[in-house]
Amino acid sequence: MFSVPPELQDFQARVRAFARQHIAPVAAVIDESAQYPEEIHRFLVSEGYMRTAAMPESGPLRFLRRAILIEEVAYASAAVSMIPMVNELGCTPIQLFGNPEQKSELLGGVADGSLFASYGLTEPQAGSDVAALACTAEPAGKEWVISGNKSWICNVRQPGFCVVFARSSGGNAREALTAFIVPTDSPGFEVINAEPTLGLRGSPTYNFLLKEVPLTRDGDFSWDLFIERYNANLANDWGNLFTRSVSMIHRYRAGLLANPAAGSELGALIRKALADYREAMDRYAVDEGIEAAWTIIRRANQMVEEGAPWKLAKDPAKAGELDALLGELAVALQHTAFLLFPIMPSKARLVWETLRLSPAIEAGRFPADGALLPPPPSGVALGESQPLFPRIEK
Repeated sequence: MFSVPPELQDFQARVRAFARQHIAPVAAVIDESAQYPEEIHRFLVSEGYMRTAAMPESGPLRFLRRAILIEEVAYASAAVSMIPMVNELGCTPIQLFGNPEQKSELLGGVADGSLFASYGLTEPQAGSDVAALACTAEPAGKEWVISGNKSWICNVRQPGFCVVFARSSGGNAREALTAFIVPTDSPGFEVINAEPTLGLRGSPTYNFLLKEVPLTRDGDFSWDLFIERYNANLANDWGNLFTRSVSMIHRYRAGLLANPAAGSELGALIRKALADYREAMDRYAVDEGIEAAWTIIRRANQMVEEGAPWKLAKDPAKAGELDALLGELAVALQHTAFLLFPIMPSKARLVWETLRLSPAIEAGRFPADGALLPPPPSGVALGESQPLFPRIEK
């Protein structure tokens, strides 16, 4: 049987008491009037509960904390529970993928009650069938112009922003979808009407139009720039490290590793990368998590240049140095594959399987604090080297 962890029991008790005292007595009035309960919203802000929805604390209990908040509020009023629930939904894409300025301004605004978040996905012809979205986003100089209509969306009458999903030109039905942060006071953002509902009437749901809404583009995009970044960050960095490391292990050691392990310097760097990655992902800072993995990649590539294994291979007296260097490169590749598996699963799986690691990467578990993953096996022939990210020629 599930029970609330001790560290969340006080939080649950506080939310429950708040809901019974401030929400339950007015729940019927809220539903009968079909008006957004602004006073209750102010209470949620003052108690810090909107911060729980918009800017969750890091750590494994953050999801359970939000679930407890919504459950306890919903017991008193399902309509009021939509306030943290819908705001959380609108904030989640920014928590996951927003830049620091967006997180500070928008999530902070929802937390302090000055902004409301909404989630503009559904259209009359496209609810669960996201690929059928018809709302469009077209580039126009330094701007995007968004046109279309959305249905059954909460919070768009309040000041704030809506994460609007629209189809940009090019790509197939799924690849062309993009999420845009659209302020609800943008020119051309027009709320049409509230839909009549049988319940949850204190959280009105609206239809709205986007009539050529202009949005400033976050940055310029071109295929030349994409190719440049792809070749530099993927083909030259991780891809090159993988291909040449495995090739050298085959060339100089017939594909066999001899007691691979991380030396003190690389081991310390990997431990820091693991800790930084975990902390970043707990904050939904995916970009910072990727950067933590990349510190291993950059250092391993430097080790190749500094250690010059092609020179060590020519001197039998340095066979031990060569074995140690090749082993460190394998350990570096192992940990980068482990960290990047949630981001690039197919590429990480290729690295993992080439190193003959077990169990399968999907079953991997984060090592204990201060520990590394078990090293790759000794005396087991590695898979053949192959391009991880083939270079793109302009």
